[in-house]
Formats: sequence, C-alpha cells, structure tokens
Amino acid sequence: MVSPPVLVNYASGSLTGVAPNETMSFAASVNFAAGTPSIAGAPDVDMTIHAAGDGTLTMPAAQAQVIGETARYEAEKDAIGFWTEPGDSVSWHVTVDRPGKYDVALTYACSNGSGGTPVEIRVGEAVVAATVKETGTWSDFITETAGTAEVASAGAVVVTVSPKGKPAEGVMNLRAVTLRPTQ
Repeated sequence: MVSPPVLVNYASGSLTGVAPNETMSFAASVNFAAGTPSIAGAPDVDMTIHAAGDGTLTMPAAQAQVIGETARYEAEKDAIGFWTEPGDSVSWHVTVDRPGKYDVALTYACSNGSGGTPVEIRVGEAVVAATVKETGTWSDFITETAGTAEVASAGAVVVTVSPKGKPAEGVMNLRAVTLRPTQ
C-alpha cells in the first residue's frame, strides 16, 4: 500500500499529510534529550477512513491499497492510473457509522476511445456495477453516481473497485470513491 507521507513538526508537535477523518496512533517513543529526535519502535498508523459528520465516506486515491501489476498512484493527477490490467484492483478500509443505503460515486477521468470498461464496486457484501464513460482526456475528471449499496451493519467494511473486462487503453484514472447516505 502506498501511503501519503506523514510529517511530524517536532517544534510545534503538529502532524501534516494526515487526511481529515483519519486516525493516527503512535506506539513508538520519541527521545528529544540528545537534541535530534530518535524514534524507538515503529509507528502504528491507522489508515482506516472514518465518516464525516453527515455520514459521508470519501476514499481518496492517495489512501488506496493498490493490488496488481500496473495500476499505481499518480501524485501529479492525484489518481490511480496506469490501470491497464483487468486483474488489478484498489481497496480502502472504512468504518461505517450506521447501516443503511449509500449512493456510491466515482470521481474519474477516461480518455476518448478508452471508455466502456465494466467495473464492480464492492462495499462489504454489496455490489454495484458501473461502466466507465469517456470524459475527454486522462485529466478531465467527472464525478458520477454508479448506484446504491446497502450496508447491513455498522463497523469495518472494505470497499474495492475492480474492472470486470479488458480495458481499451486503460480502465480509468480514479481519483476517489464516495459513499453518501441516502437517508
């Protein structure tokens, strides 16, 4: 999994590079006595995505776990790109605060001539099917509702996006997946 860097400002004690609604805990001790901080032990970083106050869950590309051969995070586009293999997928671990129905939206770009790839969005046990549309270029991003998923219970859920066919040039450049409560 490629994670965004987390920077600690030792003078102010602040963290940067931590997304909103993300929890971080450190199981390491920091020693400032020698003048240069040294860390004993590995930090325990919880990359689980938590819902905003209205229950919306936003899963940015930078926090995706990319599984496969070609798909990877492109920082300059803030998206998962180079997604040319139908066996590649991306996943996020989220915490759902309440069960119910959620609109599932994808923010993506897809070059003309490369649209038409069927994709499956799994939200726990629920499955939403969608077809990637052409948006103009690999940098022309749109947000489109793919469908509705019903989450049976609150708690930990894995959200996965997988192509279900061979892409033309590529599946899409995926910037984010959003789950928005319908009620």
